[in-house]
Amino acid sequence: SMLYDVLLAAALMLPSSPADAYLGEVSTMGGVWEHGWDTAADSWWGDFGYSLLSNDQAGFIASHYKIASLEKCTGDNQGIRTEQAIYEIAAQLKEANPKIKVLFYWSTDHAGIHCYSANATLAAHPEWWLRDDSGKIIVEN
Repeated sequence: SMLYDVLLAAALMLPSSPADAYLGEVSTMGGVWEHGWDTAADSWWGDFGYSLLSNDQAGFIASHYKIASLEKCTGDNQGIRTEQAIYEIAAQLKEANPKIKVLFYWSTDHAGIHCYSANATLAAHPEWWLRDDSGKIIVEN
């Protein structure tokens, strides 16, 4: 559900250490991210995906956003599975701004599951699949 996706994203934004929480460091752009309406950076984070980024694009994102979420099927246009593409882009963003928070977005309704390397693992384990009370696999989102 959308609520679960938001809660998962929020959990991933937790500070990496107690020192980060105490110091309130999230970005070189000015401290802890707090929601507000004064600027776009205060009201939301950037959600990017589907293609790898050029160094210029990564630099722009890292200098304009405190938090970036990388989407399902990122890298699909270049024939790269989502996980590898997200790791590559996260490294680019961290190189440009080591304090940017990067979220690895995983759609809980499995939208774009075909783009993930993990899809093969999931397909190999039908005991993990969601089923209804009669044991039928639930395939609808």
